[in-house]
Amino acid sequence: YKLNDVVEDEHLIERNMFTTVEHKNAGPVKVVNFPIKFSETPIQVENASPIIGEHNESVLRELLGYSDTDITALKKANAIAENPQ
Repeated sequence: YKLNDVVEDEHLIERNMFTTVEHKNAGPVKVVNFPIKFSETPIQVENASPIIGEHNESVLRELLGYSDTDITALKKANAIAENPQ
């Protein structure tokens, strides 16, 4: 199989194995949908993957306990992106 064969496969389309989500940089992107199907609890991928560094500050602050001063120092040292694109 080639990738185009997979995403155009009738069975996979019928099983709703692919969906399109909006990515901040790439626009609409076709992605693999949630592979497990529940008859009474439908679920679907709704968000694209984050861009590199998008959650730096929240991870550093909320999960690792870094202060604003610590985060500012990392930005000044170019250790993390200030405004990831």
